[in-house]
Amino acid sequence: MRTLRLTMLAAALALAGLLMPGHTIAQQPAGTAAPPPTEPVEVVKANGDVKIKLNFQDAPLQAVLEYLSETVGLTVVSTVPLIDGRMTVISRQAISLQEAVTLINSILKEKGMTTVLTGKVLKVVTVAKAKTESLPVYSGRDPDAVVPSDDIVTFVIPVRYVTAQALRENLQSLIPEHASLEANEDGNSLIVTDTMANIQRLMKIVAALDTHMASVSEIRVFRLNNADAASAAQMINTIFEQNQQSSRNSRNNRGGAGGFNPMQMMMQRMGRGGRGGGGPGGFGGRGGN
Repeated sequence: MRTLRLTMLAAALALAGLLMPGHTIAQQPAGTAAPPPTEPVEVVKANGDVKIKLNFQDAPLQAVLEYLSETVGLTVVSTVPLIDGRMTVISRQAISLQEAVTLINSILKEKGMTTVLTGKVLKVVTVAKAKTESLPVYSGRDPDAVVPSDDIVTFVIPVRYVTAQALRENLQSLIPEHASLEANEDGNSLIVTDTMANIQRLMKIVAALDTHMASVSEIRVFRLNNADAASAAQMINTIFEQNQQSSRNSRNNRGGAGGFNPMQMMMQRMGRGGRGGGGPGGFGGRGGN
């Protein structure tokens, strides 16, 4: 009997200690199971597509990449230390692996880092070194077709009316240090490596400049009475080449004589420069009427 009293007294003291301030008792409703712990990475499979949900709160960068490696089957390669990096990435909706990498890149950019996804290999590099990696390559000139993000890619932008080299010289100051901008003269295209967000902005500027040049262009048809069309076309091309060379020399030697009007020069060669009298026969050697 004495042993039973001591046991009851100990149980009463333990219950009183739990009910003291600073202690609470969580009561689970009858018939309700405890919620399972939330996994940092949840894989969702639907219609044959594998998507993931992310739930990282101030987690070490290395832990985030390790979870992705284990859950999605990525091989993570890093050329930079990941010990001090931490991030918060939350995606309540299931997203693709590429979208998850884009979210991570948005955070890594603030730390001077980014990732390059090639197949199942995710490589972590510095932003400055990313342009030397095997980046995705796209082509186009429509800014609305580009989804802005912090993913670093290479984009080929065709140019229609102005020369790519001239655009490169004008736009070089807008390119950040980690990016590159080159001009391909044969294809008259710009080759830019930068984030998708910066490339979209650059494409808008290129489209505005290219449209402006198109608006001042004009197409006119001339009927040739006393000239051969092939010879006339050759002479016109020669004149415009001379005009471009004169414009370059004028830019290099400011204060000198300005450029000339190629149309006026062509008319002078045809004998219609306004000094009276008909000129010699046409370009093709056929005499006038």
